[in-house]
Amino acid sequence: MKPEEENEPKNRVLKPGFTFEEIYMNTVENIITSHPFWKGLNPHYLHILRECAAYERFGLDQCIFQAGSDAEHFYLIHNGYVALETFMPGKGRITLQTIGPGEALGWSWFYPPYRWHLSARSIDMTDTVCFGARTLRDYAEVDARSTNSIHDVCDGAE
Repeated sequence: MKPEEENEPKNRVLKPGFTFEEIYMNTVENIITSHPFWKGLNPHYLHILRECAAYERFGLDQCIFQAGSDAEHFYLIHNGYVALETFMPGKGRITLQTIGPGEALGWSWFYPPYRWHLSARSIDMTDTVCFGARTLRDYAEVDARSTNSIHDVCDGAE
């Protein structure tokens, strides 16, 4: 192995002429624009979504968020499955719903007091696009006087 290759990630394969960042952003944007949740979205809002989006992968049985903690993210599931759970004394963790590809996860970021009511755990290798809730809420507040606020966008998304 050449010395300059030692610091390169082993699984990074780049298309000739493209940087990792260009491929990454293209992938995130493709997931956002092709996800059923944003069907019918005015393209004017894509720059907002790109700005606060990140690709995130969860392993098998990995906690995504816990009930009672701050709701700081919103997720679009691209691949894999997530169990929405609650804890019942005497019974332990109970799965209330399982969601998968094409679905949205985590609505508590949208409504005060911005805390998770349930817990979420991946039950498969799960690929998501994760959105920063603070950034989305900040855009909504700045745009609150507009008839096309991010609240309208999220409420109108299918």
